[in-house]
Amino acid sequence: DGLPVGANTTADIPLSAGFLLFDLYDLTQPTIDVFLAQLKPDIVFYDYAHWLPGLAREHRAKSVFFSTTYVSFYAYMVRGLRPATEAELKQPPPGFPSQIFRYRAHEARMMAQ
Repeated sequence: DGLPVGANTTADIPLSAGFLLFDLYDLTQPTIDVFLAQLKPDIVFYDYAHWLPGLAREHRAKSVFFSTTYVSFYAYMVRGLRPATEAELKQPPPGFPSQIFRYRAHEARMMAQ
């Protein structure tokens, strides 16, 4: 409910609807569990399914996080174990190699929502 018809990835939806897609990913966990039991893979690649490493471990498979997003995105968006605030997004993270790259005020506001 709430996703556009035919939406399959985050590229198909507005940023504000991302949580709906993530909720649907979570509903696939039982199906993925069955697939892992049947396929018995050595390695499982994942992106948004935060629960997949634990599931892979239960099936004696290694898990590898794969993302097509730039590493700098994660450096900016996650500060410790919590999402970055609007104020934090306006400044590079501590230890970030470039002090030039930073989000503008309207970008930081949108990203912090």
